[in-house]
Amino acid sequence: MASPTDGVFGAPLKMIDLEVFVPDIMSEVSDCPVPVIEKRLIEAAIEACERANLVRWQAPELRTRADRICYDVPVPSKHTAIHSIIRCYLNQNPIRNVPPIDTHDNVYNQLERYGTDGYFVPNRGQVQLGGNPQDSDLFTASPREIRGLDLFVSIKPTRTADELPKVLYDDYYNLIVAGTLARLFEMNDTFWTNEAKSERRHKEFEHEIARAKMQIDRGFTTKPNKLRPRRFV
Repeated sequence: MASPTDGVFGAPLKMIDLEVFVPDIMSEVSDCPVPVIEKRLIEAAIEACERANLVRWQAPELRTRADRICYDVPVPSKHTAIHSIIRCYLNQNPIRNVPPIDTHDNVYNQLERYGTDGYFVPNRGQVQLGGNPQDSDLFTASPREIRGLDLFVSIKPTRTADELPKVLYDDYYNLIVAGTLARLFEMNDTFWTNEAKSERRHKEFEHEIARAKMQIDRGFTTKPNKLRPRRFV
């Protein structure tokens, strides 16, 4: 199945408070209220996760039932949501993502191409086994056995989150800070509005996104180049 370098695999997803990002951001927008910073911080984190699949997690195994083909994908925290399904395994065997079926003819074409052990995503946060049964009863859950369904998914924060996946702090700190500052500097009619700084931070954000995607494609995560503030307790 997935290699250990894919990220958090088969383990609880560690989370961290938004406030750990605030000091470095506040140092550049000292007049900005913390709630405004945190809102832009979440926006930057969501965009980064959607574009680069930064947070990868294996959901707990689901047990399939003979009378059911659609399953809700669990999330690791109330502050997170499913962005996409990266891989899907049935009884530890990979199954392919089958496009939704529009016509009866396509049912037979896809049966020949994929068999019944494919999946598709009817709605974000759901997975449906076998394909779209709208036009045919050929795609049904197998009555032969109860099977284990393992999903390897891409996670993003919710817009109301007050904490973020810790991997964003450990591995993508510069990326998240750059994206947050780019959004803050481009706000209209504030004490901290600065078009030049916004443009510079946007370029940094894009560079870090590209770097993160390249590193993830190679099978390992990137580490930040700067020292982050640490709180002593």
